[in-house]
Amino acid sequence: MNKHQARDFLKDGNIRELLVQDLLDSLDKDDKTTPGQAFLSVCVKYLGLDTDIGIFTDGAGDGGIDFIEVGDESTSIVQSKSVEFEDRIDFDQTIGVSHIGDLARIRKLIETLDDIPTELNSLITSQLRDLRHILRSSTTPKDPYYITVHFCAQGSGFTPQAQEEFNKFDTTPIKLGDATVKITYQPIFLPDLLEMKWNETNTKWRTKKNEKKVQFNLDVCGKVINEPKSVVFFTRASQLVNIFNEIGYQLFDNNVRCEIRNSSVNKAIMQSALSHRGRIEFKHLNNGITIVCDGFSFIGPKGEPNGVRLNKPGVINGLQTVRTLANAVKVMAESDLIHFNKVCQVLVRVHTSNAVQDPKDMVKSTNNQNPMKPRNLRSNDQEQIALEKYFAEKLGWFYERKEGAWEAFSSDHRRWSTISKPPQDFISGKIKKRVDNELIAQSWLAFIGFSEQAVDQKRYLFSTDKTFYDLIFRHQTVQHGAKFNHSMKDAIEKESLQKTPTGEGLLIAYLAGQFAKRVIPSRKDNRIIAVKRLKLESKARAEQDLILEEDSQYQLGLMLRSVIFLFTEFFGYLMYASFNTGIHLKFSSLLRNRSLAKLHKTGDFEAVKQDYESKLIAKDDILLTTWELYQRCVEQMIYGKTWLAARRAAPNVSKFMYSSQTRDPLYKELHAANEFIAGPGLSRLWAVGMNESKGIEQYIRSTLS
Repeated sequence: MNKHQARDFLKDGNIRELLVQDLLDSLDKDDKTTPGQAFLSVCVKYLGLDTDIGIFTDGAGDGGIDFIEVGDESTSIVQSKSVEFEDRIDFDQTIGVSHIGDLARIRKLIETLDDIPTELNSLITSQLRDLRHILRSSTTPKDPYYITVHFCAQGSGFTPQAQEEFNKFDTTPIKLGDATVKITYQPIFLPDLLEMKWNETNTKWRTKKNEKKVQFNLDVCGKVINEPKSVVFFTRASQLVNIFNEIGYQLFDNNVRCEIRNSSVNKAIMQSALSHRGRIEFKHLNNGITIVCDGFSFIGPKGEPNGVRLNKPGVINGLQTVRTLANAVKVMAESDLIHFNKVCQVLVRVHTSNAVQDPKDMVKSTNNQNPMKPRNLRSNDQEQIALEKYFAEKLGWFYERKEGAWEAFSSDHRRWSTISKPPQDFISGKIKKRVDNELIAQSWLAFIGFSEQAVDQKRYLFSTDKTFYDLIFRHQTVQHGAKFNHSMKDAIEKESLQKTPTGEGLLIAYLAGQFAKRVIPSRKDNRIIAVKRLKLESKARAEQDLILEEDSQYQLGLMLRSVIFLFTEFFGYLMYASFNTGIHLKFSSLLRNRSLAKLHKTGDFEAVKQDYESKLIAKDDILLTTWELYQRCVEQMIYGKTWLAARRAAPNVSKFMYSSQTRDPLYKELHAANEFIAGPGLSRLWAVGMNESKGIEQYIRSTLS
């Protein structure tokens, strides 16, 4: 299958929509994010680079390097070229010669590491010094030190002239003392990003040509160790790469299908695959992979088979090996690729799904080379299974306790032992009522008062460090985090019961946050609305920006878009304030209230958004009324100018938005609003119920009584 045939399936509009949505979500991270930064961020994420180790250096004095991740075995560099975009991406534009000039600057920087230019900014200077130290170290390996330069461009490919110029880039090894540095340039275009997205989202037994395929052959290299339910043998690494390139992440069992960063293990695998000796010795140095399948059969002579045919294979250990080998193949020279196909072998352990009582046990026992994503390792914990059952049986929602769960369930629900309902029971019209447990965890953590941690420390939600997971899934907090300065330790030790939160409470936290996300205008729409309202259509964009910078309504839209989980925390704060320790007994009533009841029953956020935009808000609709109250508090905070000035001066806007510098003035405005409502009242239609009740908390209690 040639490259163009392989990408026929990528014309699917759904994959394009997923990529565009990722770009827009990145753009909406905060109001200072530019389209160029959003594109760069998405590229870094798709490439699997580690943002905890690597550094974004994009800006003045970056030397042409927008992101760099320096490691002991190799270094990854990203240079991105993008254009302005709003909600549409031009997938057909090509990249010309003018866009690739900075690539030569990167090689020059490597060649002159002993004399780093003084005009470079401090971020890139620090990284280049680290690289120099590694290359000058006595422990530098004899094999070449690899530097991969990912040229990420927002286009379909090079123009013929640009391709010709790109092919001329000098890739000869660079000698730096005793070290040999080999630079590889890897162009990444929109079709490549689409392919990466398809690889990660494909959960059906379909190839990129949209053909159904469930059986795959692997050659046997040497002898076979054979048992009735298991077989062990060496196979060609190239065949595993080919299968991955054909069906993407469907090759990996649901338990391990996740985002794998380029850890030190992955980089060592990459370095082995790219070196002549490494390819020969790979079979002896790599731990191999483990596969669970529905069944297997032998190909060739009975006593000495030359191949094994696998039915619906799922790699439960070795995702990083296969994916890294696939990445290595992309940057290999033709001669290296021929050698790789010929000599590189991998040890394969194959087990049928009934080889042990519970195949999931194999997942935990075999994943020790790269740490497996904690969420999937937690998927079989008692509370996760219990929540999945409760959501299905009592709430009518499918709770995804691991990645790929819905796809696996909907493809063959009879094999899903924990749920007795069919997939159609979780579908309302065209809407799938499904909730992802990672988003549930984020939403609930925000609801109970920890939105800052929910956003900034998402990677720890399911970690073995018990603080996050225990607080979210094994404790019922009886006070909101704001009551004890948002201390998670105090929340567990002083203000909680050792019980799993109710399914109703978790679902409410999710629904509240997702409603906010749907109802807030995008950055593009917010700008269009403001420009039209202020009659700025005839002015240049720069002049518009100056006026919008001082417009409170425009700034309100930006702020609301940047802090989705802050509304979830605000909503939770009011619920806790209203019911104190009895809050967990009130979630069932709250889930039957107006808009929340509609969302619970149908999952139709668009319909509730239309109800809200009609401004015919029932006075006892707690979700919509609270949303109006939240906006009013944020408006007052912005109109005061003090908060707005602090945000503009903040070195990190994303962190500032969820910090005490935003929370404290927000809650101060809430208390001020409550005092006003208890007195003369607010002359707003949505506030009628609160005025009648003489207070916000009284209103919530009386509505749910």
